[in-house]
Amino acid sequence: MKFDDYESIKVFLKENRFVCPLPIEWNEIYQLIDKPQIRPPLILSAWHHTSNNDKKIRFLEHALHASRDKEAMKKLSTYLEKLNKENWLREN
Repeated sequence: MKFDDYESIKVFLKENRFVCPLPIEWNEIYQLIDKPQIRPPLILSAWHHTSNNDKKIRFLEHALHASRDKEAMKKLSTYLEKLNKENWLREN
């Protein structure tokens, strides 16, 4: 799937019942985008102490942040396109 903007990521998550990328992938995404302006991903100890909804909201915050910068969105899109379904946390 091609990720052209924030809305395409939201649709992708909904259609596939995905919450967010798994921790390793999510951290790599965080490193790709301009992270000082956004809260960190809910990984490490936060992974086990946050709900799927909290994870999805935080990941969408990262996607929205990336969508505001053409280069960051391009990096995010390229990275997401390479992920397999096994690289995603699914909704219960």
